[in-house]
Amino acid sequence: MNTMEVDDDHQESNSLEVDEQHLDSNTLEVDDQHPERFEELRIWRKNACYLYDLLVLKRNALPLYSCQWLPKVETCSRQGFFSQTLLLGRGHGDIQGPLQVVRLDIPQPEECYADKLIDELEKGTQSTSRKLQVLCLGSLDLDIHRVRYSPHQTSLVAGRTSKASVVLFDISKIFKSKNYPEAERIDILQGPPEDGCCFSLAWDPLREGVLGASGPDNGIYQWQVRDASVVQLSCIRDPQQQQINDLHFHPTECIIAAAGEEKRFTLFDSRSHKVIESIEAHEKGVNSIEFHPQNANLFLTGSDDTNIALWDRRMTQRALHRFTDHCASIFEVHWNPVSPSIFASSADNKVFLWDITRIGAPLGQDDIDIKSSPELLFIHSGHIRIVEGLDWNPKVPNIIATVSADEFIEIWSPGLHVLNLENL
Repeated sequence: MNTMEVDDDHQESNSLEVDEQHLDSNTLEVDDQHPERFEELRIWRKNACYLYDLLVLKRNALPLYSCQWLPKVETCSRQGFFSQTLLLGRGHGDIQGPLQVVRLDIPQPEECYADKLIDELEKGTQSTSRKLQVLCLGSLDLDIHRVRYSPHQTSLVAGRTSKASVVLFDISKIFKSKNYPEAERIDILQGPPEDGCCFSLAWDPLREGVLGASGPDNGIYQWQVRDASVVQLSCIRDPQQQQINDLHFHPTECIIAAAGEEKRFTLFDSRSHKVIESIEAHEKGVNSIEFHPQNANLFLTGSDDTNIALWDRRMTQRALHRFTDHCASIFEVHWNPVSPSIFASSADNKVFLWDITRIGAPLGQDDIDIKSSPELLFIHSGHIRIVEGLDWNPKVPNIIATVSADEFIEIWSPGLHVLNLENL
């Protein structure tokens, strides 16, 4: 499979058409501090068809800050495609909501578009439009910087706003109606002090309806959500932390991990609310933390010191390994749920893919030439502004969604020939 499509339409519409003609420096609003990024992007797009098995670029009407795939894969009326739904957190407009639910048609993995795509790009023609359908919007007079659905009830969606408040939406109508419904806003949750720099948000996979969010103080606030009823639970704190930047619930045990501005991570017991460990992990603030989806002891942290650390919670005196190829603050780290030796990280306008099984492997000539680590698999360079959010597709192997304030959502999968991995 090898297909690329570009959609550069600013109009809010249920079907956004392919249009590559608006790709210029004015449209992309290149930052004056980074004029080189526009030329880098042109070079990347010219060569993208040789690097990816799948690449779909869709432009939104507003800056994008967060994305998450819904798990259900649906059949598609278009031959050779399947459909899947994405949650988007974005800026708010006069009549456009900051929560957007979209359905995207994606080519089946067994389809092969390589020759057709290369021929189209060489001739300057365009392939048949792959449509992105807006299913519904959630209204709010604030931006949404993080969006997450409940693993026990996928129609229940939480968003973290630009003022750090937490808002709940019910999107169940999109599964019952062919019209264009508005997501029902259930509640705005009270708890974290309002501050425009805390966007962590996570659902507990073990305790049904339990939602967590950190505050600009050192608190992790939790709520029990049942239908339209919301009950605030106890707030958990680590006195050695100040601002908590991210949190993650362990997939199989009653543990909450928190990443903080005080260069440290904290592990809490979610039953007793006691601190299990609080470790200074980096030279600067820690922005992201995530447990491994299968190995109960491994987790990652990403920091402003530009490093990612791999940890074993049985021996946290030092990191198992540090990944040092990034040159900017790490915003997010996410394990691949289908191929769990792989993880993705975002820093500045790029996304790196890593393979922990390559740690300690001898350097190949390509690694030596570009001075990269053997565990670095791939660099995605399709955005011109900071990558604000990324998410692995939970059902379809190795497809990633990334979003940015440059207004683009990008759906991509690196070519296996580029990665030189048969089992990725």
